[in-house]
Amino acid sequence: MGEQRRDRNRRLILVAVAVLAGATTIGYWERPAGDMGVRAVEPGHAHADAAAAVANSIGHPGAPVRERSAPRPRSSTTLPPPGTPLVQIYDDLKRRADAGDAQAASRLYREVHSCAVLRRFNQLIALVRSAAADNGNAWQPENAIAPMPDNHQSMKQMQEVLDYVRDNAARCDGVTDAHIASMLPVTLQAAKLGDLKATECYIASEFDMMDGLLDHPEWLAQYRMETPALVDAALLKGDWVVVELMRHAYSGTFADTPLGQLFSADPVMDYRYLKLERLGASGDFATKQDVFLARAAAQLSRDQIAESDAWANATFARYFNSSSNELSNGNICQIPDD
Repeated sequence: MGEQRRDRNRRLILVAVAVLAGATTIGYWERPAGDMGVRAVEPGHAHADAAAAVANSIGHPGAPVRERSAPRPRSSTTLPPPGTPLVQIYDDLKRRADAGDAQAASRLYREVHSCAVLRRFNQLIALVRSAAADNGNAWQPENAIAPMPDNHQSMKQMQEVLDYVRDNAARCDGVTDAHIASMLPVTLQAAKLGDLKATECYIASEFDMMDGLLDHPEWLAQYRMETPALVDAALLKGDWVVVELMRHAYSGTFADTPLGQLFSADPVMDYRYLKLERLGASGDFATKQDVFLARAAAQLSRDQIAESDAWANATFARYFNSSSNELSNGNICQIPDD
């Protein structure tokens, strides 16, 4: 029984380390379908509300990306020095962000995001320590932050996590649940004021990232209302990350996420975004896209393919400036830079 328990703890340590090593980003992976309650926007069908009208500019085969006036960000006064504790600057940055200060909104997004990441890292580190101690592992530090044995590549990656926790502990000291729970609306405000990284992160938000959702169910309705316009805005900026997000959503890969529930699987739209990705692809990524395109095209009529090709070619030429897509495996919601 003791040996079985030690084996279980060793597996737990490896799993937690793997989670920590990958927790700095959100990647793409295949997911089972599921229904989490976000009503889908159906491409090609008219809806009465504004969100669906915007979605149709993206989702209707042959329709152009709709250009719209974005909120005009206000100029910012001096921002707090880097490393200032969040609790000291949160209220002022929030007030300025709500008033339309784009720089303050972006700074607040990065500060709250950093502290949310820090909290998650601390929770996972505690899990690893508990399992290691229970297993009789040599790594049983009394201090909150201590070096780890360098005997495995994943341990090297985890050491980077420990370094991040150490380097950012002071700036997140005293941060409350309420600060962390504001992550979603803070991200949305920065996105609406033009922060592309915040836009990507908001669009890709998952249910387990929405701290405070049970207390704010209206956030789901807000996500449904705001996301189509943010997708359009990102396309107008030639953002390959959002192209890849939309392609995965329409392929059904993200079926149990807010994005996958909003934009349900659609073969025409899957092909459309695959084609757009392929136009900017090169090397091995282009070869992989060719395979995906051939599979997707097999499900469509000639007219559907022609209309989708025309949309992709026009969008690529107009908004992506014939730029190269280097996102062979795009990652978003990375730990923000200062």
